[in-house]
Amino acid sequence: MMGLAGPFRRSAAVLRGLGTGAFLATMRFPLAAVLILLFSVLANLEVARLDVGLDLTRLLSAIAVAGAASVAARAGLEPLLTARPFALAALPVMVGLSLALLVWFGRPLLLFAPALICASILCVPLAPFLRHGSSGAFWWHSLWTIVGVTLAFFSILLFVAGFFAILEMVRFLFDVGLSNRAYEHILVTSFTLVGPLFALGRVPARDTSPEAGPLGEEKLVTVVRPLFDWVAAPLALVTALVLHLYAGRILLTGEVPAGEIGWIVSFFSLLVLGVRIAIDPFLERGALPARLFGRLWAAMLVVPLALLAYALWLRIGGEGVTAPRYFLALTGSGVAGAVILQAFGPTRGDIRWIYAVAPLLLALSVAGPWSVGNIVGRSQIALIESRFVEGGRLRLEGLERREPLELRSRISALGDVGQLSRLEPFIPPERAEALAAATRSGEAGTRAVLAALGLSFSAPGVAETRGISTFGARPLPLAGYDLAVTGLYAHPLDTTGNRAVDAQELAAWLDGQGLVVRFRAIDDRFDLAQTIAALPEDLFGTDPVDAPVLDLVSRGGRSARLRVESLTLDRTDAPIGLGFTILLRASQWPSGGSGG
Repeated sequence: MMGLAGPFRRSAAVLRGLGTGAFLATMRFPLAAVLILLFSVLANLEVARLDVGLDLTRLLSAIAVAGAASVAARAGLEPLLTARPFALAALPVMVGLSLALLVWFGRPLLLFAPALICASILCVPLAPFLRHGSSGAFWWHSLWTIVGVTLAFFSILLFVAGFFAILEMVRFLFDVGLSNRAYEHILVTSFTLVGPLFALGRVPARDTSPEAGPLGEEKLVTVVRPLFDWVAAPLALVTALVLHLYAGRILLTGEVPAGEIGWIVSFFSLLVLGVRIAIDPFLERGALPARLFGRLWAAMLVVPLALLAYALWLRIGGEGVTAPRYFLALTGSGVAGAVILQAFGPTRGDIRWIYAVAPLLLALSVAGPWSVGNIVGRSQIALIESRFVEGGRLRLEGLERREPLELRSRISALGDVGQLSRLEPFIPPERAEALAAATRSGEAGTRAVLAALGLSFSAPGVAETRGISTFGARPLPLAGYDLAVTGLYAHPLDTTGNRAVDAQELAAWLDGQGLVVRFRAIDDRFDLAQTIAALPEDLFGTDPVDAPVLDLVSRGGRSARLRVESLTLDRTDAPIGLGFTILLRASQWPSGGSGG
């Protein structure tokens, strides 16, 4: 028993320390503490299935923004207003409530709330160092903030896990226990009240943040520095090499970037900036990969950013700016801004400026001329006006087969960012009243607007999918092919059950606008976009037609002949189902070969 006393005493001491920190945090951040309590109460009411009579998601989002913003404002004002306690107490309240009102009244919520919550949280470690301090002091302050918050939530997690284990043991031994609803209340209270209060108590003041010294630097360098020297920095360097090789391939072949290149470049860019911030104290005495990364990180981003700009230009040129493309462009702009800052002496190498780009752009994305709503709204309404407006009115009659799908897509993009009201000047008078009623329905208004304009999925000419159905099997000319596989059906990115088990089996699946064939351990891709676009429109419908035969050449130079037995396209004409027979040439698929 004496052997167990030590761990229990240490655990109790940790919890007492966290409890003391939570009490001090309540005194330091009173508004945040009250809002955390309110958030927990509302969350428990939701668990109890009690209706509060309000939009709970919006209310909780507003509370979260107000709490995080008030903490950031207080942390930033403490070094400036120590001698003015009333202003120090009042200004964070004003900041928090202002942002809460912006979230409460902002439409749509999914664009306002996440951006403002993330921006506010990111500002907490940065705010004390906006006007004073150094890059190194900011790094250490951020480190101890992250460590403290992580420790607080990890301690709560361990405590709740142990407490639940005890309760389950009592249930097993004595057949007495709590209900599932009670367990839910304990969990919700732990992670919405106790955990956040404990974490709030671990946010250090600027002048009390431990900096590098015997206690901090030696242990940290020993544990963390090898991770940066031999894992993070080499990973970023190798990823940069791969992206530069891909950019070189585009220059040599003229092949446009694949559909996911935007997210790949964004992930790489954020990885590079994250590593640059994290590795800052170790650059001077780091290992060779870390020093090389420190010299090259800005230059490493130039070509990937150009690649991202090219990919966005291709997509936006044809379909305009959408919310996902806006945030890809926002990411690219932020990374480009961090790179440009390295050209100026006062900002070169200062990680505070690199870090500050993220919350600044997130805040700009919410309101103002550069917000996601305004940029997407102007882009999409310009496309609608150029293609579907005649005589100042939206052309809704006599649309060709694919035009309703395109118009529906443009209107849906407007609805995604809460900009459906931009349609009002172009609506024919006979549909104006129906549109006004639809736009009043707020965030659920897109479907109502489409229905009011006669563009819903159930409207004539607007189907969510379209396809080809064929007659029974017809002879298929071999003409130089010596392998045939029948009865195949390909799904998009099919990862279950449609893969070759051994080298002599053939599997196929759809990947975007292409068909990927795996045979004899070789994967090769046949592009279908141009082939599908060239198919006659009279093939699509409910009546069976003669099976079209397609001659294809893969990216690896292999030939194939497909007899299409069924084909289903989504509203963007991307294939989502393909039944077919395929002919191949055995000489182009050698056993034990490598992918083309």
